[in-house]
Amino acid sequence: MKVIALGVGEWRDGIHPNNSHLVISGDTSILLDCGRGVPEQLRKLDKGGDWPDAVYLSHDHPDHCCGLVPLLSWGWHYGRKKAITIICRRTLAEFMTKVVELAYYYETGNFNFPILFADISADMESGFDFNGLGLKFAPTNHSVDNLAVRIDDGSHVVCYSGDGEPTAASAKLYHKADLLIHEGFSCDTPQAGHGFIPNVITVAEQQQVGTLWLTHLQKEFRQTDLLQVKHQITSQTVKVVIPEPLHEFVA
Repeated sequence: MKVIALGVGEWRDGIHPNNSHLVISGDTSILLDCGRGVPEQLRKLDKGGDWPDAVYLSHDHPDHCCGLVPLLSWGWHYGRKKAITIICRRTLAEFMTKVVELAYYYETGNFNFPILFADISADMESGFDFNGLGLKFAPTNHSVDNLAVRIDDGSHVVCYSGDGEPTAASAKLYHKADLLIHEGFSCDTPQAGHGFIPNVITVAEQQQVGTLWLTHLQKEFRQTDLLQVKHQITSQTVKVVIPEPLHEFVA
């Protein structure tokens, strides 16, 4: 299993693209969230339009979903033929369906590839299978409904929080993950509805995570304080990384 950080920034960060990651296992690829800068990042890796097979949308904030329309345009431009599956809650699927239809003036039937929506609202507890990958979900504490996801290919596990503070359910979801990608919005002062780095590290330690990627850092924290405290953001049992765009993890 391979993971590429396409973007690691929060919505106001004009330097780092929006928080998004490409998970590749065998012949299957899943894009975790798709903000406005994500399609351009993906183009740096793939000049065609066949990536990804699926897009997982954790919640409805624009920096996590508004790149879907240009992503579909890219696939159309490069002659994509295979279906793309959008995995998200039912309410977000309904919203994004309207967005896509309006963006293409109700001419989505002219695409040469099917756009499928997989509703996970009824599968939060049991999860479901996508091309041999087992997906499970749990809510985090954010300003809107947000679902963390666990992706298991039978040999390795990658988890992604989307945005939000860990909950008991999401912490359990992360158990023994090879890689946990978690929002680490702040380090000194907790922000309601966002990941607080010391707490996130503690959860990763308790859940015996192998590697923790801290992403979606607050813009001001990244610009002014990170260099001074980065050496303190560590753990004795978990490898803690603050990735830059296009950073890779291979399990």
